[in-house]
Parts: sequence; C-alpha cells; structure tokens
Amino acid sequence: MPQQREVSIRVICINPPLSATTEFGLQDKSGAVSKGETRSDGALVFDVVLKISIESDKVGITGEFAHGSPKARFLYLTLRAMDADGKSQIVKRIKIQLGSISAAQIEEVMSSDAVLQVAVDGRGAATVPLLDGGWKVVSTA
Repeated sequence: MPQQREVSIRVICINPPLSATTEFGLQDKSGAVSKGETRSDGALVFDVVLKISIESDKVGITGEFAHGSPKARFLYLTLRAMDADGKSQIVKRIKIQLGSISAAQIEEVMSSDAVLQVAVDGRGAATVPLLDGGWKVVSTA
C-alpha cells in the first residue's frame, strides 16, 4: 500500500461569478463551500490540502475536496443561489480535472516550498479547460 502524503493545492478562478444573491466557492464532500480569498484583480484563490499517493508513477488523490471515482478525480467550484425561503439551489458547477497531475510534479512539491496550482475561468460550466498549460508547481517562497 503506497504512503499517503499531504500536498497543497491552489485553484485560481478568474472571472468568478459573484453577486449579492449567490454563494460561490470550492465544494467539499459534505456540500459546504469554501469562499476563498479575493485577489486585487478580482480573481478568487482557493488553497486546500489533498492526500496523494504514488504507486508505479500513478497518482492517487483523496481528501475532503476530491470528488469522483479513484480513476477520475476532480474538484468542484459551485455557484448557488438563495431562493425566497433562504434555501440554496445549485446554479452551476465548474469541474476541475485532477488527472493531469503527474508523479514528478508531486515529488517536486514535496521536496520544495511549493504548491500545485491551476487556473480556470469562472464563466465556464461543467468540465472546463485548465488555463495557462494546466497544473504547475509554483513556489510559495
């Protein structure tokens, strides 16, 4: 059984769909939404930790924010609107695929002061393209 390690993940959502009557953020398995931090350019940044295992260069991902089957893990950015009774209804979800994260990227993050980072456009829905070449190792120093 491969050892699980915790890896810091950063999602940047440009053009986030924000309004006074909606809630938007990274959804965990319980359905709760983490609102993230707003950058000066209006983008939202979400920092979370995922559990990663590597076996024969295959990356296994679990954790509170990892959704989907073991072979097709993803993150959800969820937009909810509040109805007149104060209940929230999902308007849309943005699905961020984790499958392109490589074992080499995990090893690099684990051996340095870095995070795995990806950017997506908040105007999309369902499975969206990863911007700027997809997942990247970014130094936090």
